[in-house]
Amino acid sequence: MIRASLHALLLPIASLLVALPAQAFISHTSFETGIGAWQIFGDVMLEDTSVTQQFGAPAAQGDVHLFMSTLPNGTPDAGAPLGPQAPFSGTNALDVLSLETALGLQAGEITTLSPNGNPAMQGSGFTQDFTAAANSVLSFDWNFLTNELTPTATYTDYLFWGITAQGGDTFLQSGVLMDTSQGGALGASSAADFAQDTGYQAFSTLVPLAGDYRIVFGIVDVQDENYTTAALVDDIMVVPEASTGLLIFLALLGLAAAGRRPGSDIAG
Repeated sequence: MIRASLHALLLPIASLLVALPAQAFISHTSFETGIGAWQIFGDVMLEDTSVTQQFGAPAAQGDVHLFMSTLPNGTPDAGAPLGPQAPFSGTNALDVLSLETALGLQAGEITTLSPNGNPAMQGSGFTQDFTAAANSVLSFDWNFLTNELTPTATYTDYLFWGITAQGGDTFLQSGVLMDTSQGGALGASSAADFAQDTGYQAFSTLVPLAGDYRIVFGIVDVQDENYTTAALVDDIMVVPEASTGLLIFLALLGLAAAGRRPGSDIAG
């Protein structure tokens, strides 16, 4: 009896998988080498947590994460014993209309996400265009920090994400990750400038249709400008679904393993 080899089948499929384009791309997903293709607006900066942990937490992945806040110059924080007095990055947060314009959103688009319908006043954000295959998975980690008095039904500062068509427009997918009405989700912060935070949380969602998109993140004050709210974001990834070729490849690997079992020789 001659054992039949499956190498002739496996190798071409493996070569095909290597050659297939990923069809999903976001540059500088964990910020270890800088901002890269991300566009930042308002009080946004990178923090290397191997040097300092000003915001009370190590990065979710690697050493560097991105920080953004709602703090404008000239409006010192009324909260926390040592609340921040000026933008951390040296650049002011933007009024909400300017932030929407910068992120490529239509006017009023950010306030449509407001948990209680009260208007967003000002904030900061960042964005990047990317291409995704059908059924790609978008994932990232986030940490919400605030000096707002919580829980509050009125001053519901919030952290949001969204996907638009590439170049910007209305949201195709979006959501609020955290807001200051959810006091039970917040704990005492070890950050000197913030009273409370959530700690890092993981988020993922499906991008069902192939296409060219823009990913948008933002943090905004609602109703007033007196208490600073901020966020850390890290490890942003878009991963394409397993291809049909990969499933076939794995199935053939299973057959190959079965063919190597004692007593399972295949006649040649």
